Amino acid sequence: MEMELKQRVCTLNFIELLIESVAKRVVEKLKEEKENWFPRTIPVEAEAVSEDTSNRLLKIDEVCKLLNVSRVTLYNWRRQKILQPDTYVGTSPRYFQSTIDNYIQNKK
Repeated sequence: MEMELKQRVCTLNFIELLIESVAKRVVEKLKEEKENWFPRTIPVEAEAVSEDTSNRLLKIDEVCKLLNVSRVTLYNWRRQKILQPDTYVGTSPRYFQSTIDNYIQNKK
């Protein structure tokens, strides 16, 4: 009976060590892969610091004013892949000024 108890304790210790080892590997792999899971984002501070106006990030309302379209139209264009955001700040789409300038130029 005592031998059986020792075997169970050894088995439980082995299982605990195995779980810890697997958990560590999963966490390491998640850290390596996290960049692929989320779209490229730019910190809000970087948006405010941008000096080059062609690389200025525009919000949806600014883009709508420049293109003289509604938000619904801009969302439809995005869904139809007519005009895609260049990046995201959090989950909010942003467009570079140069992208909008190019779109206006090509539309003429």
